[in-house]
Amino acid sequence: MIASADKRAPYIAKARALILTLLFLSGCALSTSDRADEAYKRGEYDRAIELYNEAISDGSRDPEVFYRAAQASLKVGDLAGAERYYSRAIRYGGGVPVMRALAQLYIQTSNYTRAAQVLYELLNYDPEQQPIYNNLGTSLMYAGSPFAAESYLLVAQQMDPRDPVPYVNLGLLYDRHMNQVDLGAEFYQCYLSLSSPKAEQRQQILMRLKELGQPSSAQGTERLVVCGEVYAPKRRAGPSPGELRKALGIEEDEVAANEKEIELGGQADPESKGEVIVQSSGGTAPDRSKDKPTVVISNEAPRDKEQETRDRARESYAKGDYAAAARALETIPTDRMSAEDARLMARTQKALDQPLDAETWWRLSLQREPDAVALGELLKLMRAQKRTADAAALCQMYKAHPELKAVVHYCPTK
Repeated sequence: MIASADKRAPYIAKARALILTLLFLSGCALSTSDRADEAYKRGEYDRAIELYNEAISDGSRDPEVFYRAAQASLKVGDLAGAERYYSRAIRYGGGVPVMRALAQLYIQTSNYTRAAQVLYELLNYDPEQQPIYNNLGTSLMYAGSPFAAESYLLVAQQMDPRDPVPYVNLGLLYDRHMNQVDLGAEFYQCYLSLSSPKAEQRQQILMRLKELGQPSSAQGTERLVVCGEVYAPKRRAGPSPGELRKALGIEEDEVAANEKEIELGGQADPESKGEVIVQSSGGTAPDRSKDKPTVVISNEAPRDKEQETRDRARESYAKGDYAAAARALETIPTDRMSAEDARLMARTQKALDQPLDAETWWRLSLQREPDAVALGELLKLMRAQKRTADAAALCQMYKAHPELKAVVHYCPTK
């Protein structure tokens, strides 16, 4: 028996080795997602997408799988696929990195409204708040909500006054979207003084300053913006419109009629979209030299017609026809809208279940005439959307204003 066992020993050893090899190979076999990663590394993006989809079909809910599938989709130019995978990665717990990537995708594809929605949500999770405020403000600017954009861009500037990026975006906002070209020029000048932009970008800004008749550097004593310091919007030196209306015993619209006779006109450049400067990755300043604003002197503004429009809007709102009220108010130029007009538009948008638009008009009403109603509505809206950081920033902005006392209970507590 001993001799027989000796003869079988080599075969037993080989069998054992074969079994161990099979077990080893079985334990180390690449998973489907691992094979997808390998295909991605080799540049085989279509194959990687197939394998990621196979892993998903097999039941994978790993957010990393969806995230990498989105990355592969971007490599082959499938933007819709990338959006779909990013969204599912967020659904399964992808968190801040995926949300950042999705917001960046929306910005790159000029889908600024969706970018703003993602960035709103990021404010509740991402510890790097200042870049989000910049990107959110800039997205809102290009989405057609300049007054909401202003608030977020100002917070970004105030959080880091040495960061040049909010300056150039505020310059674009005031210059191209709010008809305050002198203020826009000051922010452009600060951007140039605080940064070293690429030659092409610098030249574009210098050309724009030249068109505006402004020097290329920050100089002079009568400046609203001090480069590198917190900028606080200059408040009205005299009485507020509400105080003036009460003192004179006249309607607010009559006050507004006498406040502004010279306006800046001109059309926004339709190519402006896609030129957003994103905090995390820099960007280039848009070239809009071809749409130089012109000065329009308003000697015969149709005030009576505007009053009829206001009356029609109020009547429609009272009847519950909110869409008709909104259409009427939209015909009034924004610079002629009073605080009361803005509040009515905000209530109309709220009734139409358009919270983002309602927020824009509440903010405009605050600019026209700060009051507790607008502050309270904004804070309630932010609390409903769980935007604690936004609410805290708003409370900080108006902390010294007496109107805040009536609604301070809506402010977040530490």
